[in-house]
Amino acid sequence: MSFELFVSPKGNDHWSGRKASPNKAGDDGPFATIEAAQKAVRKLKRKGELTEPVRVIIRGGVYALKKPLRFGPEDSGSPAPTGGWNIQSGPERSVTYAAYPGETPVFSGGKRITGWKASQLNRRNVIRNNIFAYGGEAQFSRGRIEAHNSFFFTNNIVYFDTEGAVLAGNWKELNATIDRNLYWNASGKPLNFAGASFADWQARGADQHSLIADPGFRDPANGDFTLPPDSPATQIGFTPFDLSTVGPRR
Repeated sequence: MSFELFVSPKGNDHWSGRKASPNKAGDDGPFATIEAAQKAVRKLKRKGELTEPVRVIIRGGVYALKKPLRFGPEDSGSPAPTGGWNIQSGPERSVTYAAYPGETPVFSGGKRITGWKASQLNRRNVIRNNIFAYGGEAQFSRGRIEAHNSFFFTNNIVYFDTEGAVLAGNWKELNATIDRNLYWNASGKPLNFAGASFADWQARGADQHSLIADPGFRDPANGDFTLPPDSPATQIGFTPFDLSTVGPRR
């Protein structure tokens, strides 16, 4: 036999904790928190009334913890009493915390956040007047589509020399302003815009005033992206900038 206490999300810390469910009168039933069960067990031990094993049985549900749940020596049981010749004369007075059969209690230290609302991610980001060079499998990739115009990609130079795509990822819906850019694949391979040709990509409303042309970099293989005065980049509104402080450096 054992002395049983119950904890349930439907309980009340002012009740006895001796019942697995609230009674019909609604004035007795399980505890609401494991801390209340702890206090009850400690009280039994302190008053010397821990005379049999105690089982704290926890019903299924979520228990929100306002502070860490701690167990110390005062929460442990007591050894069985002994008589003459050190012979056990009574039951061991253990304390066990266990889940109610077939149910899963969950203890959470997280804090519920209320009054929040979803924000619009990637709204109206501006990517303008950059040189993007030597991307790998793709020069750009997008993971998700926003319901709004998520970014502006204009007046940029995109330069690479592989079979990789210009665009990869999710482009089923455009939802972005992409125009007046210059693209060039120095390998001579055709440009791939998310599986589409440049003409098909333009037919979707993107890059209407963009160009496919060699920007004429001085020595891109060695990191010199200086443009000549007659570079076609001037036709897309690209403004040259100081290259001494950009790109990888030691």
